Amino acid sequence: LLRRLAARLSARPAEVRRSTKRAAVAMVMRVRRRDGRPHAVSPQVLQSQELERCGGSFVEMLYICRTARDSDRWSGHVAFPGGRREPGDIDDRAAAAREAREELGLDLESEAFLHLGQLDDRPVTAGGKRIP
Repeated sequence: LLRRLAARLSARPAEVRRSTKRAAVAMVMRVRRRDGRPHAVSPQVLQSQELERCGGSFVEMLYICRTARDSDRWSGHVAFPGGRREPGDIDDRAAAAREAREELGLDLESEAFLHLGQLDDRPVTAGGKRIP
């Protein structure tokens, strides 16, 4: 799964749409062995057959449950960590990393995390209308 995902993400640049509003999320995955120990993943491991040889590894995906508030239409929903891009964010990846740090205390820029790539942008809509 991770090898195929990494290969597809590196095969071409992501389609980035121009928009006046930007947001970004982080899809955080962890590889664990069947005995519960984490399995280190690096670019070299993704290029090799090591994960397949382990046979007992599985991928966990991190989701958050949004805070329940009457004023938020997404209240209580399950989501990936992320949010609006702020003026200080140099790009969407920086916005996702900042949000993960603020929401979860995860430093996605550290060596503990491997950035696989960026998915294509999705149009931003509000009130059923597309935001330019």
